[in-house]
Amino acid sequence: MKTAKQLLSASIMLLLAVAAQAQPGGGGGGFGDDPIDVPVDGGLSILAVAGIGYGIKKLKERNKK
Repeated sequence: MKTAKQLLSASIMLLLAVAAQAQPGGGGGGFGDDPIDVPVDGGLSILAVAGIGYGIKKLKERNKK
């Protein structure tokens, strides 16, 4: 149970660190005054949730043995 809490807290810290890396708006970034919009969250959040779920599954399997 202690390992599950550590995994959960580490995952939350990682997700908060990723959210803190957002760039402030304003200023151009491309040619002229047109900013370049890049979708960062496309599938990253889905992969993070899947990884957390997989980790929890492995912890449960290990605790059953």
